[in-house]
Amino acid sequence: DKTRLDWIVKLIDLGYIDQLFLSMDITRKSNLATHGGIGYHYLFDTFIPELKKRNITEAQLQRILSDNPNRFLGGNAV
Repeated sequence: DKTRLDWIVKLIDLGYIDQLFLSMDITRKSNLATHGGIGYHYLFDTFIPELKKRNITEAQLQRILSDNPNRFLGGNAV
């Protein structure tokens, strides 16, 4: 995750925030929390708090998690 976190911060610093999305997938049963994996909650409970520790703001997270995907999928995000 350190490398991913570093790259996200770098891309934001370089002005690419409007091209960023965050997501994750659970591809195997072993990825489920009930089977000892990271679980569906990992992005919000672990990864995003680490971004906040690196001074990523709520407004920036809103763009990455909501506005950008909405715009990409044809929504009306500003």
